[in-house]
Amino acid sequence: MINYPESNHPYASNSDITWDWQGPARFFGMNVTFDPQTSLATGDVLYVQSEGNVDIPGSPFTLQQLANKIVEVPGNLLLIRLVTQPGNKDWGFAVTEIVGLLGSLNFMTYHL
Repeated sequence: MINYPESNHPYASNSDITWDWQGPARFFGMNVTFDPQTSLATGDVLYVQSEGNVDIPGSPFTLQQLANKIVEVPGNLLLIRLVTQPGNKDWGFAVTEIVGLLGSLNFMTYHL
């Protein structure tokens, strides 16, 4: 079984935590699927980044923006950073699937 990034449920308030997940070097990118329950409290943010802490388009995400969504991350390194405010708690996030993109034209995929 593959361990994908996932926060505690509920997540802790007043925290700043980063998870990383590295795919095979042959990945040109990854399609990352988030759990339908993904939810953040008002004021909390979730950064989805590639190598070098580069935000993907739309990042940082808030509230239920990532619930049951697929986002594309370039390269083979996924970074997810959850920043929460004092007193805030919610379900958090879970990655349910990562599909590696194996070509510069994204015509081939590799399911882990």
